[in-house]
Amino acid sequence: MKRWYRYIELLIISVLTICLFNMCTNNKRAMEENAVVQIEEEINETDETIEVEENVVESLKREHRTNIKGNNEDVVTLMIYMCGSDLESKYGTASVDINEILSADISENVNILIQTGGCIDWTNEQISEGRTQIFSVENGELQLVNDNLGLKNMAEPNTLTEFIKYSKDNYPANRYGLIIWNHGFGAVEGFGQDENFENDNMNVYSLEKALDDSDTYFDFIGFDACFMSTLEVAYTLEPFADYLIASAEIEPFAGWYYTNWLNQLSSNTSIDTVELGNIIIDDFVEYNSGEGVPENAVLSITDLSEIRATYNEVCNLISEINYELENKEYERVSLVRSEVEAYAENLTDHVDILRLAERLNMNSSQNVIDSINNSVKYSRKTTTMAEVGGLSLYFPYYKMNYFNKFQDNFEDLGLSEEHFYFVNNITNAIKEGKVEVIGEARKFEEDKEAEINRYNSN
Repeated sequence: MKRWYRYIELLIISVLTICLFNMCTNNKRAMEENAVVQIEEEINETDETIEVEENVVESLKREHRTNIKGNNEDVVTLMIYMCGSDLESKYGTASVDINEILSADISENVNILIQTGGCIDWTNEQISEGRTQIFSVENGELQLVNDNLGLKNMAEPNTLTEFIKYSKDNYPANRYGLIIWNHGFGAVEGFGQDENFENDNMNVYSLEKALDDSDTYFDFIGFDACFMSTLEVAYTLEPFADYLIASAEIEPFAGWYYTNWLNQLSSNTSIDTVELGNIIIDDFVEYNSGEGVPENAVLSITDLSEIRATYNEVCNLISEINYELENKEYERVSLVRSEVEAYAENLTDHVDILRLAERLNMNSSQNVIDSINNSVKYSRKTTTMAEVGGLSLYFPYYKMNYFNKFQDNFEDLGLSEEHFYFVNNITNAIKEGKVEVIGEARKFEEDKEAEINRYNSN
């Protein structure tokens, strides 16, 4: 009887073992299936996130607003806003550029208007120091078309607005270009020094107001000036133009070379804007790369229809920098900032965005790199410079007094809260001694003296 009980006991144990094994197997299978489902869900969520991000980026891009007819049927009006300053009164560089313009063979479908002012001594004897004037270019000569302006402050936004309106009303076209000629200082200080008004300058916010009030849309806005190829400037000018042609570096005194690209535009008024920009840039670099000229020079054309998407990517990078600062990664941020390619040796604390993204090597870095490469359609530099992307970002580090002086200018710009937080974050960390500044920046006086010596020797 005990033996039968033993058999029954073994049988029950066996059955229970088999059931338990099946339960474990089923649970394992269920867990594996659940894990697979979870992984698939995570992949789907990642794909959906990427798709949403790509859709956001695409939604920030827009079509070009200037309608180019083609077949050389376009009419072009170029407005050159020439604030002579000491560049003309001391070195005659504005008059040199005017001569280059007069040397071009201008077609009847290209109107060139030049507003002169901001200078106490013009080399060109046709131009008055005592009043602001507007000239047109006719058959290789300057023709005075408006001598009733009085003496205007070229740094006042309304002066620029009135010039644009006058040119548009009297020389209508389907393609408009604006070239702003003078000193440039980038995102914080803006551009211009009017000698007749205590070297007054126009900040970027005032430039935005002038363009907004002009009710004119430009094929391109160009700066024959230093430091104006910044992300902040490009983002601010996006509503008013399709392209920005500007330098992120100090421009040599010779600046743009005008004759060739004006000839090309006159021979084909339907020329693609990027192609025209390439000609301007190549001429600029070659003209300023003469034998024995050791200076840096770079010029770029940026597609403003894509700049909002680029700015969005850069703001993601800025958010990551803010996170590192909040987590007291001061040493890493400072080291990267001190080593990144900076224009004019940090004269105005502008760094190359593409190189900054590379050196930071953060999650958003590659998106920033791709976006810069997409929006900057062409950039060329002299052989003296390191490789750069051609678009800069204001990253305060060395020049705290400079930031303090022009802080209000910067805060007037319509930038993102994350961007303003970053600038205040880094400046406060430096002022409080949390970020140790490595090295030093070049002083303006030294830089200007080197430029003057170079220009006078050539």
